[in-house]
Amino acid sequence: MKQTLFTVFLASVIMTGCVTTQGVRSTNNVADIKAAKDCNFSTAQGKEFVFRKQSPSLQKYGYQAWKRAPDISGSKLSYKDYAGKHGKVKTETVSGKYRSKWFVALTDTCETIYTSARARNGQKPIGDLEKFTGIYFTESIKKAKSLIGQDIWTNVPFGAKKSRVLFTSDPT
Repeated sequence: MKQTLFTVFLASVIMTGCVTTQGVRSTNNVADIKAAKDCNFSTAQGKEFVFRKQSPSLQKYGYQAWKRAPDISGSKLSYKDYAGKHGKVKTETVSGKYRSKWFVALTDTCETIYTSARARNGQKPIGDLEKFTGIYFTESIKKAKSLIGQDIWTNVPFGAKKSRVLFTSDPT
């Protein structure tokens, strides 16, 4: 009788899923699904950005600086799934493995993603994300659009290469 009760108890523990893998977070959790449904991207706080579209030769590399978890060994975000997608990056950082700091971002589909951009003097300026992670901030594109039709002067420092190119649709 005792052996039967023990067997029934052990079977119920295994069947109810009380045994978990330490450190692994399930994304099929009801709370996670509810959070995604309750997400309101338009009111979320953060600096808005867009994943840049890239040339065909670079598309195979995806967005290497972005991960689904704050872990340098994590897989990069694929180009096909993220090109043109909008997001908002928060100014505060979180700690990842090996004491690294990561920016947290929310995509327009309510997915949380992470990036660890280059640090300057031990701090990670949010402006550097645009330079190194395959995104552009929407405020940058608004500023660039405001320059259309304007005269633009550039200062070429002494000794700089004179082969710099200004990208424009007007060949003249």
